[in-house]
Amino acid sequence: MSAHFWHKASSIPLTTLQIARLSEEEAWEWFVKMRWGDSGEQVCPRCESKKKHYFKKTRKQWCCKDCKYTFSVTTDTLLANRKMPFGDILLGMLVFANAHKGKPALEMRRDIGHTYRTNYVLAGKFREAMIATRDESMMSGDVEIDGAHFSGYIRKGRKIKAKKTDPEVPKKYAVKTTEEEYHQGEKMGRQHRTKYNRRAGQFMPNRRIVMVFRQRSPNKGEGAVRTLTAVIHRETSAEILALSRKWIAKGSTISTDECPSYGKLKQMDYTHLVVNHSVEFSTDEGVNENQAESFFGRMRRAEVGSYHRITPKYMDLYAAEIAWREDMRRKNTAEQLFDLGGRILRAGLSKDWRNHCRGPMRKDENLFWVGKDPRLSRPKSPYSKPTQSQ
Repeated sequence: MSAHFWHKASSIPLTTLQIARLSEEEAWEWFVKMRWGDSGEQVCPRCESKKKHYFKKTRKQWCCKDCKYTFSVTTDTLLANRKMPFGDILLGMLVFANAHKGKPALEMRRDIGHTYRTNYVLAGKFREAMIATRDESMMSGDVEIDGAHFSGYIRKGRKIKAKKTDPEVPKKYAVKTTEEEYHQGEKMGRQHRTKYNRRAGQFMPNRRIVMVFRQRSPNKGEGAVRTLTAVIHRETSAEILALSRKWIAKGSTISTDECPSYGKLKQMDYTHLVVNHSVEFSTDEGVNENQAESFFGRMRRAEVGSYHRITPKYMDLYAAEIAWREDMRRKNTAEQLFDLGGRILRAGLSKDWRNHCRGPMRKDENLFWVGKDPRLSRPKSPYSKPTQSQ
């Protein structure tokens, strides 16, 4: 039996210790290699002339032979106007890539130093590079689609209530005894603090649905090869059909669960396969969406174990990060570092994190919808209690 990929020596050709030992000059050379390769030629950001331009050694800059524009390795990239040393940025990239379930900014700070805000912005730029450079060409072959709810959790109060007095708590998480029985000597059961019934209480305004599209490899056993994500407000057929037309080629085979919103896919020149998750995870014919569930398994572990809270404002960036981690799961550490570095250096200037010290540049969440903004209609949950605001 062959060893797991990450148990092989070939999976770790590059370690954190090796990057930490690099000098500033050597780290700068890594960035030059990640942007322009080993040819010794540079591409001018202004006129796109590819030559061996005049090099200013003391300033680590080049002067274009054609338009005389002076540029550096970080000009017109997410790292433009950087103040961090190249060695610290490179080390931050590696420790970020090595964390399979996400790397929070406070943990990065303990690894590479600097302030929390510096690490928070740096990690945000990494995620922005992932979503700005992802391949959004049409998927084909076998594609899996699924959606999952994130954010907007309602936490219960500090008092443990019995099932009879708090019917909104799911049965398996509710205690079995009343408060009077407890004081009479009966053992009080446990009640999970975060397991609040989604169908109870008023509608959660911060609840969002992350939709994932995963293209399977034609080779058996390789899993998914490409992942695309989108954040929506409601899992309706309008949003699902629009995203499918945008990302999936006609004639492809789509696997989904039993959600009624996917019912119209078979009318759009797709072969639609369904697995009923209330009965089974995989049919006898092998129909499943395990690759989509693998994505959500990693994202839930990132939300619960690493980040603890993912708000709607930046949820699309976190979803893109998990998609990148899923697609790079069989790449070694050096390949992951070069892929991340290449994305950072070709993503252009940052739209969300540039001049973040003056205030957040992103004013609203990146939400996908069809028709009117669903947040303006303030839809009510069919299970919600009437309140004054409703």
